[in-house]
Amino acid sequence: GDVQVGFGTLFGVRPHLPSGRLRALAVTAGKRTPAAPELPTVSEAGVPGYEVDQWYGVLTSAKVPASIVRKLSAAINEALKSPDVVKRFSADGSTATGSTPEQFSAHIQREIAKWRKLVKEAGLELRV
Repeated sequence: GDVQVGFGTLFGVRPHLPSGRLRALAVTAGKRTPAAPELPTVSEAGVPGYEVDQWYGVLTSAKVPASIVRKLSAAINEALKSPDVVKRFSADGSTATGSTPEQFSAHIQREIAKWRKLVKEAGLELRV
């Protein structure tokens, strides 16, 4: 019934920390989170270069006109500045950050390259 080590979201593990039954060691992001600034990053805790961020985004079909994508992007970025949205994201240890469609596309490409390299270096393969 005991787990030696695991990964979870701050939102999911935070309720279990006060009892001492679960101890948070670090955050996987590249920077400390304002929601738990006392927790070091995994990189700071001894695994240099380790960085895995959880992120969310809104995607559309490639056929959606650029004008609509820009309008949607602007509305989402505006919503992310709302005090209610900022408060909700902060409550679970997240930071609401918007971007342009180009920046988000570049982020996705970097993520694909990072995980592709890891899979290749580890010699992993998909078996169906």
